[in-house]
Amino acid sequence: MRPNDQFSYLKNNLVSQDTNNLIRLYLPIIGREAVSLYLYCLAFWDNGHQAYTFGHILNHLNMGMEVLKTSFERLSAMNLLELYQGESTYQIKLFSLLSADEFFQHHVYKRLLEKKIGETAVEDLMEGQSQGQPLARKLSTVFDVEDEVRVIKKKQADFDLTNFKRRMAQENLRFADEKEDLLDLFAIAEQQNWTWYETYVLARETAISHVISVKRMKQKLAQKRVDEKFTQDEQIIIRAAKSKVPMLFLAELKKSVRRRLPNQKDSFYWTWLS
Repeated sequence: MRPNDQFSYLKNNLVSQDTNNLIRLYLPIIGREAVSLYLYCLAFWDNGHQAYTFGHILNHLNMGMEVLKTSFERLSAMNLLELYQGESTYQIKLFSLLSADEFFQHHVYKRLLEKKIGETAVEDLMEGQSQGQPLARKLSTVFDVEDEVRVIKKKQADFDLTNFKRRMAQENLRFADEKEDLLDLFAIAEQQNWTWYETYVLARETAISHVISVKRMKQKLAQKRVDEKFTQDEQIIIRAAKSKVPMLFLAELKKSVRRRLPNQKDSFYWTWLS
């Protein structure tokens, strides 16, 4: 992406202009520059009639190219827009802000906001939010329609903490620090493209005294990536090397190589050991 590159807005993509929650809920997380970029896109959205250069944004918002890229990344991560790259131009697709209820039901978003403004401030923002179960009625039961009409919304990536904690209770596991661990668990699930259950399996395998250890989870994933770089035979040698005293391991390896010489591949290991 360069200042002279062109972009346009996706057609038929008008979103709500109500930006109260942008300031109340999103700004502390994404920062002023990203908020300014989102407001810019709302103000200049033209249903895709015209192409602009990114330089127009830079000039209007008085920001640099790196700040612009970071702002696009933050808005994309929070599901407020998507930037598509074509052969010769870019395209911006906007998404509406979550309502306050939707935002606070999102475990990760809520925790990110708590880290920025504090738990007490978040609780104050949540005052007056709906409580209990909604007395919802299906459209087909109220109006004379054959099928229920569903409103399709862009799914906000979240971590299913409810089911994760339910599984923990069944197997007597607990968090060291639930609020901090949540963000790390979400990051692992997102990076590995895992479900909550796949993430839970690793958490259970690496737990210490029934306490989930995010540090050990990351270490095991890092070790797995390292192991994938080696052949099966090399992984066997590495595991053996880690389990034995260095001199004992080398002595055993030399004996093994001697028995298999003069194989050319073994000769390499013998040369290395000699």
